[in-house]
Amino acid sequence: MKKFLFTTLAVGALAVSANAALTVNSKGCYQISSASELSEFASVVNNGEKTACAAVTKSITLTGTWTPIMGFKGVFDGGYDRNDDAPITISGLKFDNSSSEVGLFGSAEGGALIRNVSIVNGSVGADKYVGGIVGNVVAASENVSDLKSVVIDNCNYSGSVKGNENAGGLVGNISSNTSVTITNSYSTATIEKYTSSKSDQGGLVGYVGANATLKLVNCYSTGSATTNPLVGNSRGTITGDNVGCKKTGTLFDKCDDVVKSGVYSNSNSANVVANYESNLNNEDYQIANVRSTYDASAIETMLAPDLSGISFKDTTWTEGSLWRKKTYAITSSTLNDTEPVVLPQSLTIDSVVLDREFQPKVNSTVMLPFSIAANAVEGGKFFNITAMGETDGVWNVTGDQEVTTIKAHTPYLVKPTANRLIFRGKVTLEATDGSMNEVAIDGADNWSFRGVYATKLWEENDPEIGTAGQAYGYSSKADADRGITEGSFVRVGKNVRLKPMRGYLYYAVPRCSGLCKSAAISLDDLPSTIVVNLIEKDLPPYIPEVEEVVETINPIVGEETEEQEDAPLSIVKPMIAPEAVKANRWFDLNGRFLNKKPTNHGSFYNKPVIIK
Repeated sequence: MKKFLFTTLAVGALAVSANAALTVNSKGCYQISSASELSEFASVVNNGEKTACAAVTKSITLTGTWTPIMGFKGVFDGGYDRNDDAPITISGLKFDNSSSEVGLFGSAEGGALIRNVSIVNGSVGADKYVGGIVGNVVAASENVSDLKSVVIDNCNYSGSVKGNENAGGLVGNISSNTSVTITNSYSTATIEKYTSSKSDQGGLVGYVGANATLKLVNCYSTGSATTNPLVGNSRGTITGDNVGCKKTGTLFDKCDDVVKSGVYSNSNSANVVANYESNLNNEDYQIANVRSTYDASAIETMLAPDLSGISFKDTTWTEGSLWRKKTYAITSSTLNDTEPVVLPQSLTIDSVVLDREFQPKVNSTVMLPFSIAANAVEGGKFFNITAMGETDGVWNVTGDQEVTTIKAHTPYLVKPTANRLIFRGKVTLEATDGSMNEVAIDGADNWSFRGVYATKLWEENDPEIGTAGQAYGYSSKADADRGITEGSFVRVGKNVRLKPMRGYLYYAVPRCSGLCKSAAISLDDLPSTIVVNLIEKDLPPYIPEVEEVVETINPIVGEETEEQEDAPLSIVKPMIAPEAVKANRWFDLNGRFLNKKPTNHGSFYNKPVIIK
């Protein structure tokens, strides 16, 4: 039996199926994927688990009146990525009564980290201490002299905030003897009184108390606020660096009334936003002014879901961009590896490359944990097994090419046309517990096509090679001495191993008596090999929704041997340019420049030119 190779996937960003149970990863961090789970997390914190950590993994729409999270001093990641085509957001945040301490977080204490939260079309209103992200930052009761900061990073709020006293787009009130750091965040909200104004409505922050410190780095407000477009009032200390402010109406001269340093003001909100974006894309600026606020890599490790057999690494754009993206990789590095591919929750990724060395026209098998349009795959054609049987003593299986959608958790025959399979555009890796999946073969009683996410080892006395049925593994190489042809299924014997994300044929002995037994095929009558015949079809051309570039990174694992040197891996990612893009340069997959946009069928990509 020939070697069965494993697959590596290069992937990137997170999402989760709705209505899943609130789960906790091995590091104790909650994984939140629905409105009910977010409410459940609020209950967990409000019932005493103040230092809890959580990651939001899918956009959430809240309904009804929100119950704010109170006394929070843990870690909360809202999953927002501005570079995502469909970034994770929280919508429907509503609260309307005369209480106090109102926001997504009603109150937070020193040590809290709230990051990557995007609240869209929120509507919160109360008497006092009202904020889109945090209503009130309170001094830690156990040690008021400990000025451990509350950090709010990469957060934004749109909609309305109404409060009679101390209301702000991001934070309503910062109590005395506390410290708050806000970085890379903004508000476009309308900030106004709830019923009758008492004091201090600010575009970013309502009020800063005595002996409190507020640090603002690369933030802006382009909404409107009754008292001040940035901070309503302060008795504490405020330091600012690139704090954007839109000059409007009666507030034209108030942009630096409270925030005395680092204010960038302009009557055109587009210029304010452009200044903010420029700082976001300036790696040197981020390192010098933002990265020091907390250990981002440590937080990401803590929040990451438990993904067996999966690791991630940084990748960088090859041109026109300064920011980094995460890359997930499903990996099984040796033939003795028994770790299954496990995804407890779904992951939305920018693009995928199957890091497996194929031989063009040498057929193989694949089972993927995601669905994708068939014409978005380059480097191979996928086939469903539609028939099998015996003709003149020769056993055959027939595969019809899939021309619409390649489905997740479904084994396929694959005919490679290149050494790598590349999957264009965003996909969502779907949750799997590492179990086997199978599809029945029409018209072939008791035969099925099984796919595995965990290494399958047929040991002596395995029922799949004896009492219960017979398994057939796929051979990518010919073996004349054993009568094995290239690209055929071969009868499995003991000590044969199949690695994850592969498929095999299986004949199950019927569990019945009488006529059923007489009609069933005897295990002794089954063939030693099964020939594969593939029926190819035409696919419509793939049209990307966004411009794409091809970059090269190194794979995490090798191919056939237990230890190999890294080989180059081509990966396709959507290019999001920080400035204008000229999109009339077309290339074929070998990188050759084309004089004009191609009109014939084939595989091409558009390489953006960044205009500085």
